[in-house]
Amino acid sequence: MSIAPPPVAAAPEAPDAAAYRAPATDLLAMLAIGASALGVTFVPLLGSLAGIVLGAIALPRIRRAGAGGRPLAIGAIVLGAVGFVAMLVAIVLFAASFATLFQNLPSGP
Repeated sequence: MSIAPPPVAAAPEAPDAAAYRAPATDLLAMLAIGASALGVTFVPLLGSLAGIVLGAIALPRIRRAGAGGRPLAIGAIVLGAVGFVAMLVAIVLFAASFATLFQNLPSGP
């Protein structure tokens, strides 16, 4: 005489995964953060300006479409602005030091 194990209960059905999916990240927001990162590292002024412009274009587009990527667009604008201002400060300092160097050169005979 053997005792049969109790019947196995069926696993509860998983809800539809599509209902819990996050909205897709906007492509312009991703491009904007990439351009801003390039603007801080390899392509100083152009990359920063591109990041600012792409981020500014992406924000209303994200709002209209209900897409994700708003933090990326805002971060791209901020990073692009910081990189742009830093590069302008560097150019001004370089020009000032160059002018000072030429002022301190001895004049001709």
